[in-house]
Amino acid sequence: MKKTKRILGLLLAVMMVFTTLPVGAAFTDVADELPQWEAVQVLSGLGLIAGYKEGDKTLFKPEGQITRAEFTAMLTRALKLAEIGAVATTPFEDVADGHWASANIRIAYDMGIIAGYDAKTFGPEDNVTYEQAIKMMVCALGFGNQALERGGWPAGYVNVALDKKLLGKVGGTNNKPATRADIAQMIYNAFDVSIAIEGGVKADGTPDFITVPGRTLLTEKLELNSISGQVTGTNMTRLDDGEGIGKKNCIEVEGVLISVAAETDQSALLGREVTVYYETDDTGDKTAKYIHQALGSNQEVTVTYDQIVDTANDELVYEGTDGEDVTLEFDDLQMIYNKKHIAGEPEDVLDIQTGEITFLDADGDEFYDVAFIREYKVVHVNKVDAVNYVVTDYNSTGTTLTLKPTTSSRGDQLKIYKDGKEVAFSTIRNRTTLCIYETLNTNGDKLTEVHVSAKSVRGKIEKIRQGKYTIAGKEYGMSYYCNETLELGQESTFYLDLSNNIVDTAAVALAGTKLYGYLTDVRYNEDTEKVTLRLLPAGEDEIQSIVCADTTVLDGVQVKNHALIRDQLALAAQETNKDGGSNTEYSQLIMYGVASGKVNAINTLLEGGSETSTTNLTPFSRLGEYTGSYKASSKKFDFNSGITVGSGTKIFVVPSDRKNTADYTTSLNLKDGKEYTVEAFEKSTVGVAGAVVIYGGVGIDEIAVDAPIYLVSDDLESMVTDKDESFVRIPLINVLTGASSTVDATASDLVAANLKKGDIIRYATNADGTIRKGLCELLFDPTGDRPAADDRTVTDTTAFMTRYGTLYSADNSSKQILFTTIFPDEGSSENARDLYSYSSAKIYVYDTVAEKEEDRIVPHSTTVNNMAYAQAINLIPAGTQPSTVFLYLSDSKVKFAYIVR
Repeated sequence: MKKTKRILGLLLAVMMVFTTLPVGAAFTDVADELPQWEAVQVLSGLGLIAGYKEGDKTLFKPEGQITRAEFTAMLTRALKLAEIGAVATTPFEDVADGHWASANIRIAYDMGIIAGYDAKTFGPEDNVTYEQAIKMMVCALGFGNQALERGGWPAGYVNVALDKKLLGKVGGTNNKPATRADIAQMIYNAFDVSIAIEGGVKADGTPDFITVPGRTLLTEKLELNSISGQVTGTNMTRLDDGEGIGKKNCIEVEGVLISVAAETDQSALLGREVTVYYETDDTGDKTAKYIHQALGSNQEVTVTYDQIVDTANDELVYEGTDGEDVTLEFDDLQMIYNKKHIAGEPEDVLDIQTGEITFLDADGDEFYDVAFIREYKVVHVNKVDAVNYVVTDYNSTGTTLTLKPTTSSRGDQLKIYKDGKEVAFSTIRNRTTLCIYETLNTNGDKLTEVHVSAKSVRGKIEKIRQGKYTIAGKEYGMSYYCNETLELGQESTFYLDLSNNIVDTAAVALAGTKLYGYLTDVRYNEDTEKVTLRLLPAGEDEIQSIVCADTTVLDGVQVKNHALIRDQLALAAQETNKDGGSNTEYSQLIMYGVASGKVNAINTLLEGGSETSTTNLTPFSRLGEYTGSYKASSKKFDFNSGITVGSGTKIFVVPSDRKNTADYTTSLNLKDGKEYTVEAFEKSTVGVAGAVVIYGGVGIDEIAVDAPIYLVSDDLESMVTDKDESFVRIPLINVLTGASSTVDATASDLVAANLKKGDIIRYATNADGTIRKGLCELLFDPTGDRPAADDRTVTDTTAFMTRYGTLYSADNSSKQILFTTIFPDEGSSENARDLYSYSSAKIYVYDTVAEKEEDRIVPHSTTVNNMAYAQAINLIPAGTQPSTVFLYLSDSKVKFAYIVR
């Protein structure tokens, strides 16, 4: 049984059903110099022989031997006479009825293919000798009688074998075991031998055998035909015109159409001299089983575009690896450009800017017949839109390519490769180089290959020689794509394509401290050709104008053309401003550097950078998804995985109308529970944002609900600054803490400038601590008109109440007060009573009858026990008006009571 498995697995696979197109096995011990190389390749490709797996190698063992039983089984199976493993009774005593090859031996014996050493001995495990193999082969082909007539054993069989050309390249020796290589060669030689078939009866009554041209071992027993010639067409193109043969998975050989397996690379066969072994079905359709390329044919030379020196007069001159010029001569050169035949003069068509050309000498006459041109276009990636599979080209502003990997219903494909392996679109990042190869065929499946190169080299240009640039001791070419002039000594990051040619450069990334700023506008002076940036620096509340230096590093690239800076900033602005704001042509967050008062480096927001990017501003939250509340306890916004705002985080508050420069600020204090629309940038290793942009003017045009409440404690002081700006200084008391302070406001702020002693206010500030114009709110004026009814401003947590009535009673044990509202103007004597709780309440009195102005405002406690006092001073004398009281409540408890006496 072990012997059966050995034969089935390692030696024979004759007449197997082919589902794919076999190829000759890559036997590591079968060199091209082996005389039987072609025989081994063809028989292996047709599945007639196999090898031995030893580790990671496949061996044929050409000098190995075959037993008499093995060879008998091989012949009978090839002749479709018996299957391996079938059992039968033989006349030989040394072949048991259960022997794995007993049926094969019986059939071969009955047909006269074999004979034993004697009537009872076969020697199944003996190695078959050279002349024994010849005899078996001659008899298997039907020429045993001829051999007997020519002398019999062994000379007659050898003579017939010589006549039938069975022994070409067979190097056996009499009485020596036949080698596996010789056995393979005999079988291969027999393919074209017309076999002998019964053609009548001789006079003595024995069968007469005849041969019929065309009825060979190949056609009759293996049921295959073969054709040799040049592959002149595929589904994509023909050699002499751009139209394909119009049939999928098919090649044309000498005008004959032959189907091939779907996975066969037809383009790799075009123009080659081949022998195709094929079967034919009942309808006449032909299907290839093995395609063989003979040694010495189909010689190829591949030349890269930068090796080409000249093309003229039916020849091409290129620089060889040793630096010497090499000349290739053509003979009616057919040119296949990106899988399609193209007409024209070779000197024009072969003048490519990228890629390579493979020249084919199919017939070995040293004149090249076909040129396969593989040219690609280069794209250096500026931005990546991963959602829509779109990349933007660096050197062509606004130019985009859609690269969605797909296979169409007709088989068109777009595939992305990196380092020779198919990869996902996500492999494409900013600053990678794409070499894009597209087939031009109009018939057949189209193919687009995107080869991703992330290669770059950092250093100085040490030498320039004949268009080559030496960097860090290695020489690099220049891609047609690169539009820069490279100079000796230039230090950069040099980005490379697949062929190690420079496609772009980047200067040193923005170094040192990164300055954040919000860009509001870009102004380009046509006369000076200079760009001025209008931006709000971090920590400032005024827009500044800063001109760009002559050479500015924009996203890592040295740019001298200021119009390009303007265009790139407009392009980068498209990556943000998703809040629906207006006038957003240039508005965006940037990082920048300043030297000698000029912007010398700018980093913008570009998709595709990593979170460790050094040349791009990197987002980690995208607008539209992230509108949520701020949690003061964790210093995070409550969406996504959380955006943490640290002490170093730069905050920019941006109005909806980006031209409304007065409403930009960087001084917003984030409020607990407040909703914001946020975009965050430059996440640190611990998840803290480097900068956040808050959109929609939130916090600019309103005062925070928990802003402190102040009492104006004295008259205002007028001031004039060194910038001739008029201000007022307002003395204040924090009504909850009792702390004194001052705050400044512009004299043009009508509310702030007209405050007076005793007023209760709250406000929002600018970054410098001054009151933001228009955001000072007068909550209570003790000298103003008394309310006609209850005046209450309520939020979820706070209430400002101006009450016209009396603190009627106070219960310090339960910490409650009863407030009575009386409306004498309505002639009512009944009181409407409200009950309030208090805790740590502060009480101030505004005394309208105080003799001295400095005694007008009277603080009367920081403890709750003095609510009784507040009640006492507020008792309504007979015939007098009730007091006006201002109450400030927090969490439904009175925190401050201000009584106008």
